[in-house]
Amino acid sequence: ISGAGSLSLSGSRTVTLSGTNTYTGTTSVTGGTLLVNGSLASGSAVSVSGGTLGGTGTINGTVSLHAVGVINPATVGTTGTLKVNSLIVNGGTLQLDLDTAAKTIDSLYLTNAPSSGSGTLEINLVGNNPLEVGDKFYIFTGAVPSSNPFTSLSLPSNYVWNTTSLFNGQSGPGGGYISVAAIPEPGPLLLGLAGLAPVAGLVLRKRKTAKA
Repeated sequence: ISGAGSLSLSGSRTVTLSGTNTYTGTTSVTGGTLLVNGSLASGSAVSVSGGTLGGTGTINGTVSLHAVGVINPATVGTTGTLKVNSLIVNGGTLQLDLDTAAKTIDSLYLTNAPSSGSGTLEINLVGNNPLEVGDKFYIFTGAVPSSNPFTSLSLPSNYVWNTTSLFNGQSGPGGGYISVAAIPEPGPLLLGLAGLAPVAGLVLRKRKTAKA
């Protein structure tokens, strides 16, 4: 797409932008899914107030996240990296998928550190493969934020997470990451039920023997 026009996406459609898009008008996502797998020009600001912005391309303008908008790099259920010049968080959700089999996670490459505001950073597990203590998952690369631009972190509850290096302000190689700090032990109720299983089997066998 080229020219001075704007792009607006609403409803429930999925639109994919591939190749080099040079239009300089604004891009507005209020519904549906916009996948940027190519590139957007530096003059095209992107506003996400509803629907989902995804893809694995490059957005050379500013992306602002609002209201109930969602940014999910690649596509929902898969992992990949979306490159963004700058990010303004004024609500909405940065939603990341963590593939437990491949041990990969969605990530953002930032040319400039994001502006603080409000919003949620949410991580969802894809698959049932177990993670191990010490597993690292890089979420931010490039210009990593030095402070938390989100008001809420929503992490999978079946693991204990170390987030001290998530907003480390590190630029260049490496980046901001989370890691698995611990794997919680089963609760007392589950342990109790597990302990009762052999006893129940013994009682059942005794009853069958008595009837015989």
